[in-house]
Amino acid sequence: MIYKALLMADDLSPLSSSQSTNTVFSRKVYYDGNYIFRQGDVAYTAFFMDTGNADVVMEEDGHEVVIGNLKQGDIFGEMAIIDPSPRSASIIARGT
Repeated sequence: MIYKALLMADDLSPLSSSQSTNTVFSRKVYYDGNYIFRQGDVAYTAFFMDTGNADVVMEEDGHEVVIGNLKQGDIFGEMAIIDPSPRSASIIARGT
Protein backbone atom coordinates (compact mmCIF):
# COMPACT_ATOMS: atom_id res chain seq x y z
CA MET A 1 0.00 0.00 0.00
CA ILE A 2 1.33 3.41 -0.95
CA TYR A 3 0.35 6.80 0.36
CA LYS A 4 0.49 9.71 -2.05
CA ALA A 5 1.10 13.19 -0.63
CA LEU A 6 -0.19 15.98 -2.81
CA LEU A 7 0.60 19.59 -1.99
CA MET A 8 -2.46 21.68 -2.75
CA ALA A 9 -3.41 25.31 -2.32
CA ASP A 10 -5.92 26.12 0.41
CA ASP A 11 -8.70 26.24 -2.21
CA LEU A 12 -7.63 22.77 -3.53
CA SER A 13 -6.36 24.17 -6.83
CA PRO A 14 -2.87 23.28 -8.12
CA LEU A 15 -0.18 24.96 -6.10
CA SER A 16 1.41 28.27 -7.07
CA SER A 17 4.42 29.73 -5.28
CA SER A 18 2.41 32.56 -3.71
CA GLN A 19 -0.28 30.39 -2.08
CA SER A 20 -0.35 28.74 1.33
CA THR A 21 -0.56 24.97 1.19
CA ASN A 22 -2.33 21.93 2.55
CA THR A 23 -1.07 18.39 2.25
CA VAL A 24 -3.63 15.90 1.01
CA PHE A 25 -2.93 12.19 1.51
CA SER A 26 -4.54 9.39 -0.41
CA ARG A 27 -4.00 5.63 -0.19
CA LYS A 28 -3.71 3.32 -3.17
CA VAL A 29 -2.77 -0.30 -3.81
CA TYR A 30 -0.53 -1.01 -6.82
CA TYR A 31 -0.16 -4.56 -8.10
CA ASP A 32 2.96 -6.28 -9.40
CA GLY A 33 4.06 -4.61 -12.62
CA ASN A 34 1.89 -1.48 -12.22
CA TYR A 35 3.63 1.83 -12.80
CA ILE A 36 3.28 4.21 -9.88
CA PHE A 37 4.65 6.91 -12.16
CA ARG A 38 6.73 7.01 -15.34
CA GLN A 39 9.93 8.75 -16.26
CA GLY A 40 9.00 12.09 -17.85
CA ASP A 41 5.64 12.44 -16.06
CA VAL A 42 4.68 15.80 -14.59
CA ALA A 43 5.74 15.74 -10.94
CA TYR A 44 3.65 17.24 -8.15
CA THR A 45 3.35 14.45 -5.56
CA ALA A 46 5.55 12.52 -3.16
CA PHE A 47 4.88 8.96 -1.98
CA PHE A 48 5.33 6.87 1.17
CA MET A 49 5.48 3.08 0.83
CA ASP A 50 3.52 1.59 3.72
CA THR A 51 3.90 -2.00 2.49
CA GLY A 52 5.40 -3.71 -0.54
CA ASN A 53 8.36 -3.19 -2.86
CA ALA A 54 9.06 -1.35 -6.07
CA ASP A 55 11.81 -0.96 -8.66
CA VAL A 56 13.31 2.37 -9.68
CA VAL A 57 13.75 2.18 -13.46
CA MET A 58 15.37 4.52 -15.99
CA GLU A 59 15.08 4.28 -19.75
CA GLU A 60 18.44 4.10 -21.50
CA ASP A 61 18.75 3.57 -25.26
CA GLY A 62 15.15 2.34 -25.44
CA HIS A 63 15.59 -0.23 -22.63
CA GLU A 64 14.45 -0.08 -19.03
CA VAL A 65 17.28 -0.48 -16.52
CA VAL A 66 16.60 -1.10 -12.81
CA ILE A 67 18.74 1.38 -10.88
CA GLY A 68 17.31 0.83 -7.40
CA ASN A 69 14.70 -0.76 -5.20
CA LEU A 70 12.19 0.66 -2.74
CA LYS A 71 10.80 -1.10 0.33
CA GLN A 72 8.41 -0.59 3.22
CA GLY A 73 8.99 2.77 4.89
CA ASP A 74 10.67 4.43 1.89
CA ILE A 75 9.68 7.90 0.70
CA PHE A 76 10.05 8.56 -3.02
CA GLY A 77 9.14 11.20 -5.58
CA GLU A 78 9.90 13.86 -2.97
CA MET A 79 11.84 16.04 -5.43
CA ALA A 80 8.44 17.02 -6.87
CA ILE A 81 7.84 19.06 -3.73
CA ILE A 82 11.05 21.05 -4.34
CA ASP A 83 11.45 20.97 -8.12
CA PRO A 84 8.55 20.68 -10.59
CA SER A 85 10.74 19.11 -13.30
CA PRO A 86 9.45 15.92 -14.97
CA ARG A 87 10.10 12.60 -13.20
CA SER A 88 13.67 11.41 -13.71
CA ALA A 89 12.81 7.69 -13.36
CA SER A 90 9.87 5.31 -13.35
CA ILE A 91 8.65 3.43 -10.28
CA ILE A 92 7.16 -0.04 -10.82
CA ALA A 93 5.38 -2.01 -8.06
CA ARG A 94 6.84 -5.48 -7.38
CA GLY A 95 5.43 -8.44 -5.53
CA THR A 96 2.14 -6.96 -4.40
